[in-house]
Amino acid sequence: MVDDDEAIREAVIDLLESVGLHCISFESAEQYLVDPRRTDVRCLILDVNLPGMSGLELHRRLVEAHDGTPVLFLTSVDDPPVRERAMQLGARTFFSKPVDSALLLSGIQDCLMGGC
Repeated sequence: MVDDDEAIREAVIDLLESVGLHCISFESAEQYLVDPRRTDVRCLILDVNLPGMSGLELHRRLVEAHDGTPVLFLTSVDDPPVRERAMQLGARTFFSKPVDSALLLSGIQDCLMGGC
């Protein structure tokens, strides 16, 4: 998960751990890109507005690098052009904060089970 809001990161981590999933969190796109643990990521939960590189830019770079990690956006930016751009880049879904926990878990499970 990449989100600059610590409270959001902690809430998502707690949610995922409550159903037996492990979550690695990063507060910036740049931090994600240099962390060797990212090779273990099977589903990336990504915010749009991040300090430095945006979530959309990170997603674009991952696509260009042929990184096949499924991306789910979870963001407070409810902007149709931003949503459309994310989906054009191949995002699996685009959730607005606050998101229903069951909906988020369902999106993550679909990706982890190969349904994305």
